[in-house]
Formats: sequence, structure tokens, C-alpha cells
Amino acid sequence: MDSTRSQSAGKTLEVSEIEKGWLAGLIDGEGNVSLHKHGRGRKIPRCTVINTDFTIIERYADILKRLGIGCYVNHQDKKKSGDNWNNTKSAEVQGFKRFRALVEEVLPNLTGIKKVKAEASLAFVYSRLTKPGEGRGIFGEYDPTELYLVDLLLNGFKGNPNEYTPEWIDNIHKIYSDLHRQYAEAAEMTARP
Repeated sequence: MDSTRSQSAGKTLEVSEIEKGWLAGLIDGEGNVSLHKHGRGRKIPRCTVINTDFTIIERYADILKRLGIGCYVNHQDKKKSGDNWNNTKSAEVQGFKRFRALVEEVLPNLTGIKKVKAEASLAFVYSRLTKPGEGRGIFGEYDPTELYLVDLLLNGFKGNPNEYTPEWIDNIHKIYSDLHRQYAEAAEMTARP
């Protein structure tokens, strides 16, 4: 069984490929991959999963913990606020490095428009992490490709997923592939003595 290991308090924890596939399926079905507007025009990547079955969110958070990926878990008591909805629990992974770690683990198992959104988001992350300050710049500092990805992620995924043409999806995949290569090369350069 192929697995990823992470260190936590001196213990080696395993995450199987089946569990990674389960994470991807949960994100495909119940998750949201997006950019979040954060003070002074900054855009922060985020992946949120919400469910009324708390054990699903607890398992999701446990697998993330074993992968060494921090997440914020929130319980929303809808009954106290007078809503006629069931109580929900959510798990949110936010920030460039945490988001990158999560999406790199699940991307091979994502499908459809969630995979395209994940590639666009990850392309944005790769581009920002190769810049000084690791993505902490303000909106005016984004390059044209980043501005395209920001616009796409904030405004462009609101239609029917069946409307997206193969050419459009190929363009996102090309941008993702180019930025992934650049990020890998930059990481390799900084790792050299």
C-alpha cells in the first residue's frame, strides 16, 4: 500500500492512497476551492468542506493532520440562530503553503470543474510563491497571469460546468503546467548549496 508519511510528536503517521482519494472525493462533492479576499486587496487560496455529518468533517480533519496540513474546524449551530437548517461543521485550509500541500495531494484524484478550479488556484499559488515575500503582495503587484487567474477564480466559474470548452480547460491546464514547472525550478535552485 502506497502512503504518505508525516511526523507528528515523534510518531510516524500514514495516509493511504485510498484516504487521499477519499479526500478528493469529499472536495469534489462537498468542497469549495477558491480565493478569499483578504485585507488591502490580497487574495488568499482556500479550500472549505462543509457537512451536517460531523464524523465526515472529523475524519477529513484527522487525515489532514496526519498529512501535516493545518486546518480550522468550525461548528455552526443553525438552530440557535433561528434558521431551519441542520447544524453544520466545516473544515477550512487557508494560506499559500497549506493550500498547496493539500491540493498537491488530491489533484490527481479530482475530477471535472473542481480539478480545473484546483489547477487555476494552484497556478496562482505557484506564481505567488516564486515571488519575493511569498505571495504577501497587494493587488496592484499581481502580474497579468495572476490577474487573469484571480478574475477567473472570483468571477469565471459561475456558469454551467458543461459550458466550458475543451480549449478553455486546456488553457488553464497549460497555465498550471507552466507555473508548476517554474515553481519546481525555483524550489530546486533554492535547495542547492
